[in-house]
Amino acid sequence: MDTCALCQEEVTPKMIREGSALTRGADLYHRKCHREVRGRAPMAAPLPAPAGAAGPVDTSFPDISVGLEPSGFWRRVGAHVIDGFIMNVFVFFAAFVMGIMAGATGTEPGGAAFVGGVLGLVLPMLYCVSFWVKKGATPGKMMLGIRVMREDGGELTAGQSIIRYLGYIPSSLFFCLGYFWMLFDSEKRCWHDMMAGTRVFRV
Repeated sequence: MDTCALCQEEVTPKMIREGSALTRGADLYHRKCHREVRGRAPMAAPLPAPAGAAGPVDTSFPDISVGLEPSGFWRRVGAHVIDGFIMNVFVFFAAFVMGIMAGATGTEPGGAAFVGGVLGLVLPMLYCVSFWVKKGATPGKMMLGIRVMREDGGELTAGQSIIRYLGYIPSSLFFCLGYFWMLFDSEKRCWHDMMAGTRVFRV
C-alpha cells in the first residue's frame, strides 16, 4: 500500500489523478500535508552537525523539483488541444445562453455581442487559473499526466497563475515562438513559464 511520506496514511492512484495527492520523485504526499509543510518557515540557522558528520545539518526546505521529469513538447501540445476543445465548448455554451437571454429581453445585438466577447476572454482565463491553483493542472494536462508547478516544484499562487496565462499573449507572437522556445531551453520552459517562474513536469 502506498502511503503519504508525511502522515503515513494511504495514497491511492485515484487521489493522484484527481489532484488531492501528488508525487515528488519516489515519494507520495497528500496535497494538504504537502501544503502545510511548504507553508512552514525554515529555521534561521542550521543545526549543529551530529557527531561524526561532515558539516551542519541543512534545515532549509529542499528543491522538491529534483527527480521530476520536465514534460516533452508533444505532450504539452496534446494538453493544449484538449483544453482548447473544452474551453471552446464552454464559450460556445455561454454565447448560446447569452443569445437566448438577449432574444428574451430584447437586448440590442451590439450589446449581446459585446458581452459575448467579454465572456470569450474571461472564461478561458478563469478555466486555466482556477485549475492551476486548485489542482496544479487543467483537465487536458491531468489526462496526459503533466502538472504546472513553481520552479522548485511547489504549488502555484493565484498571482503566478494570472501572470502565466497573460504570458500566453507574447508566447503566441512571432509564429508562436514563445511556445517553441521550450525546444531550445535547457529546462524546457516556454516564455510564459519564464515570466511566471513555472515549469511543467510529468507526474
